Amino acid sequence: MRDSRLDSRSHPVDWVDAFLPSYCKARGSKSKTPYILSSDKLCKWSNEKAMLMQMGTQSMYPNFTPFTTEEFEKYLYLFFWNGLAPSPQISMKLESEDQNPIHSSHFLRRELGPNANRRLREWKCCFACQDPKLPIPPRKSHPNFKVDEYFRHIQLIFCYAWMPGRNLSGDEQTMGFKGRHPDKQRITYKKEGDGFQCDCLADDGYTFTFYFRNQPVPKRWLDQGLSPLHARCMALFDCLMDQYHQVRFDNLYMSAKFALASFQHPQKVLVEGVTRTNQRGLPKEIIQHEIKSSSKKEIAKVKGTVKAAVLEGCAPLNACPLVAASVYDNKGVHFLSTCVTKIEWIKKERATYDKVTGTMCIGTYLRLSINDTYNMNMNSVDMADQLRGNYRPDRWMWKLKWWWAMFFWGHGTLLVNAFIAYKSYVESKGMKALSHYDFRMQVVLAKICPAKYGSSKQKLSIAFQRGDYRALSQTGGSITSNTASTSSRSSNAKRASTIPPNPTPKKTRRPQITALRLCDMYSQANTRRLNDELQHLAEPESRNTGGKCCSLCRYATGKKYSAQLLTCKDCNVSLCMWCFKPFHTLTDLTKEKRRLCKQILARKKPKNAKS
Repeated sequence: MRDSRLDSRSHPVDWVDAFLPSYCKARGSKSKTPYILSSDKLCKWSNEKAMLMQMGTQSMYPNFTPFTTEEFEKYLYLFFWNGLAPSPQISMKLESEDQNPIHSSHFLRRELGPNANRRLREWKCCFACQDPKLPIPPRKSHPNFKVDEYFRHIQLIFCYAWMPGRNLSGDEQTMGFKGRHPDKQRITYKKEGDGFQCDCLADDGYTFTFYFRNQPVPKRWLDQGLSPLHARCMALFDCLMDQYHQVRFDNLYMSAKFALASFQHPQKVLVEGVTRTNQRGLPKEIIQHEIKSSSKKEIAKVKGTVKAAVLEGCAPLNACPLVAASVYDNKGVHFLSTCVTKIEWIKKERATYDKVTGTMCIGTYLRLSINDTYNMNMNSVDMADQLRGNYRPDRWMWKLKWWWAMFFWGHGTLLVNAFIAYKSYVESKGMKALSHYDFRMQVVLAKICPAKYGSSKQKLSIAFQRGDYRALSQTGGSITSNTASTSSRSSNAKRASTIPPNPTPKKTRRPQITALRLCDMYSQANTRRLNDELQHLAEPESRNTGGKCCSLCRYATGKKYSAQLLTCKDCNVSLCMWCFKPFHTLTDLTKEKRRLCKQILARKKPKNAKS
């Protein structure tokens, strides 16, 4: 966040660019974030692939021209536009209203140009997220070679951008694939269908790290006698930075051997989860078999029965013993846990429907403590999966290219993680965050039409977005309005020789506070005045004001008042002593305009004036 200058009022696209920037950081930039990829590099690889495919010649797409970074991002996020407003085919959105009055979009045709359909086909033909000049390695050691570089980047950024809490959850995520591939798995127990799977660790909907199941299993953990499934989990634990995290798994993962290996991991991970009764290390004394009888009386006799056992004589687990427990509900439910300290019945409440009164009333019931902690902390991976699937861009895509399925899973996960990071930070400041739909909508609009919907950082020069120290202003690297644009760089260089050695500084005009600027919550005027990370120190204005006045007084009353003026250099605005605090604290000045006008006029009214 510090490297990307993010705060609670940053544009959503700035949060996404913090995970995948538009341009690679310059070598001399002060950014400490270990970026590997950027949209600029993906665009470069795609253009190189087009050149290797001889696109632009008579053999293929003779009118092809290389993509710019901005154009490349437009067509990439065109797929995520389709996730917000689905169409059977994306090309339908680029057709005229006469051809397709239902799915046609005048906005997209205006922003992408008259040849949008052809450029979309060219983009899909040459899109690459790996250097096309590299030799293809063996599939046995690099099965996901075409997306390895992209996955390496997002996995590094996911771990770098989030400090996981104590409670995590582990589960698999699935990406559907309609084509043919040797590593494609048959999946009948998920709505996604057949495709690829990866094991993930998630925290509150944020996918912290992942490991694909078709990748080679780490030999280090296989040599210790672990199964491939548990060896991949050990590789996930290697990404954790702290010890004694508590991770919940389902019955596919849990076993006594896995619990022991997790605690012997250098990060000393504690695990808990529902466990199968066959060959998973559960003691026979606590196993409760399902009663096959349909008699409710027989089931009521054993319902609520709790059995527990503690593993003794295992030296590595002396600090946190392995506990096995079972409770009979409609059938026996069995747990293995190194997280539990005590097992007890706890009282819970929920709203239930009363047939007698015909109203909802609060009912109480009992739940076992180990069952309650598992239910409350197990669904982080499912939350991430659900958020990714809400506005997925590939709803009707066949994706015959296997690596497209993986890429769209990865980029969808990146957008979800950016939203979770934004939401958690904004809510920690006591503000209301945007909904998931509004967040994605603003990101897509900013990428497709940056001139109108983009953030202030998108409108700056490429050198500034790269973090080049020469593009930063001399006032501590703050974003100023006189930053050079990309179109004026060459002309500035030509005029450099004609500038005298000590030019006289020009008087900069203070920005006027207008209703148009204050209505936009992401305008530069609003983001800077409400930025808590800036100091906003008040400095007295010189006596020779030269026609300067309080900007807030002029905005609220339409009159110029220049008494007791102060200057905020961070906002580059003049304010009177009374208006300095409300200008930097009131969130919505447009709603408070009438109240401020009354207060200012009452303050400026002479004392001997009649009321």
